[in-house]
Amino acid sequence: QKTAYEIPKRDWSSDVCSSDLAGAANYYGKDDYYVTGEAGAPGIVWGGAGAEALGLRGVARAADFQAVLGGRNPDPDGPDLSGAHAKVKHHAGWDFTFTVPKSVSLAIVAAEQSDPALAERLQGHILAANAAMMRHLETNHAFTRVRGPDGEIREVQTGNLVYASVLHRTTRGGDPHFHVHNPTANTTRNPETGRWGALETRHAYRWQQLASQVGARELQARLMREGFDLERHGDLKWEISGVDPGLIATFSQRSTEIAAAAAELAAERQVDRVTPAQREMLQKQTRKAK
Repeated sequence: QKTAYEIPKRDWSSDVCSSDLAGAANYYGKDDYYVTGEAGAPGIVWGGAGAEALGLRGVARAADFQAVLGGRNPDPDGPDLSGAHAKVKHHAGWDFTFTVPKSVSLAIVAAEQSDPALAERLQGHILAANAAMMRHLETNHAFTRVRGPDGEIREVQTGNLVYASVLHRTTRGGDPHFHVHNPTANTTRNPETGRWGALETRHAYRWQQLASQVGARELQARLMREGFDLERHGDLKWEISGVDPGLIATFSQRSTEIAAAAAELAAERQVDRVTPAQREMLQKQTRKAK
């Protein structure tokens, strides 16, 4: 039986991955890579109905960002976000990351030399697609858990997130790779009570591929309005038509590195391919520090 969430197999997708922010408040809030952006570019910007409810708008200050990831309200007179002060360990949150096909990144790099206005528009399209993805996650998959009068646990759909977004343009290996980080705090406002509590992300994880497709469709529509043709690469992958596959491979050193590590592990375990969890482990083990 089909549900309203099922997507035809041949829809085109971009990538969205989620990672844990446990212990990362200082890392994400430090006043350089995420807050001020790469090479002095505009920094991380608040997003989500939850952030709006807390009065968090525009470019985030490092202190406010650290506070939210630490489970604390930047406004000392505002509502408690998580009871973090009473917990031995607070879980900071998750980073939902929207990435685009390599050909899109290469198109931006080329346009920066020949048509800077186009390059700016393309980056704006990526941010708009990311916003569409995050709106989908927020509207459909933001939940909190509450305990009923008899001790039963139930989930409440909240429809609000507290996150911030920042566009980055390279991989850890230095290849062109435009992607948007959306570190999302472990807090959400219960519309039934008005109280803030921990975010339940089980649904967001389950439907993250659908969320990526929402963002991909927005980006594809915008690229086609700019005059680009698109082509499929397998069931869910896609690229801008006419970009040399060899050029894509040349500027995909990070993907090649992970693929080589995955092949080595698969051979060692005598299996056809590694699992998604193993690939994520290899991605973390082989990446360089930022």
